[in-house]
Amino acid sequence: MPLRYVSGEEILVGDHVLYAGEPGVIEIVADPENPTSETDWYIQEFGRGVMIGDLKSLGRLYTKPDDRLQFARRAESAI
Repeated sequence: MPLRYVSGEEILVGDHVLYAGEPGVIEIVADPENPTSETDWYIQEFGRGVMIGDLKSLGRLYTKPDDRLQFARRAESAI
C-alpha cells in the first residue's frame, strides 16, 4: 500500500507540503513495497517514510507520515 497523507492522497516525490505548518517539498518516498537504490538505505535504517526538503527551520527531515504532514499541492509538471 503506498504512503498516504492523513487526507488520503498518495504521497509523491515533488509534492509541496506543510510539515507542522512549515512549507517543504517531498524529496524521497521510501516504501518497502517499491524500493529503489535511492531508498534502500532509508528503509533499512528507519523504515518506510518520506524525506521533506526545503524546510526553513529544519532543512531536511526524514519522517513517517502523520498528522503534522499535510498535502498542499502537486508539483507542476515541466512542459
